[in-house]
Amino acid sequence: MASIKLNYKGEYRRVLLSTSKLTLVELKNKAVQIFPSLLDQTLIFSWVDEDGDVIKFSSDEELQDALRFHLQDGKGVLKFDIATANNNNTSQNNNNNNNNGKSQNEEKPVHNHVVCDECGTNPITGIRYKCAVRENFDLCENCEAANIQPYPMIKIYHPDQAPMAILIALRDEEQGPPHHGRHHHGRHPHGRHHGGPFGGPPPHH
Repeated sequence: MASIKLNYKGEYRRVLLSTSKLTLVELKNKAVQIFPSLLDQTLIFSWVDEDGDVIKFSSDEELQDALRFHLQDGKGVLKFDIATANNNNTSQNNNNNNNNGKSQNEEKPVHNHVVCDECGTNPITGIRYKCAVRENFDLCENCEAANIQPYPMIKIYHPDQAPMAILIALRDEEQGPPHHGRHHHGRHPHGRHHGGPFGGPPPHH
């Protein structure tokens, strides 16, 4: 007879079992008896060896090997960790989702030659916000979300969506009707250079 610890989701139970002919079926039955929620579940047992590696087992031979290692060599009380196949799949799915999210972040579109006018990010990646009124004024998605802008911002998901020109109509309350005009973008009027009209290569002289 030997004392064995069973651990399921951080809850430990200590049981006394005959180890000489202990089988995996008997171990599973004892686990279900102690943790009723494991009934009708596919159980996965594991233990930690001398190198700190987690060793899973699914046969009587592997179970007896773990028992010999701990009990005959004087390693002390043997601890078996219990998991279910459902928990294992959930963990794997979470890892896959995290990896997918990482891949999506790495594949954000790059708006070459376009600089964020608030934080200076160059080039802007992800969503680009272009002001419909201020000439050559662009924001990255973080800066756009941080502050409310005084003018409409055009949301550009991909560089191919950048417009060649913007037609605007501004109302001057003192002068009456709206003033219409076509807003072309070239070089920044204050000397700051973003490249071409809407984020392309710099214009040739």
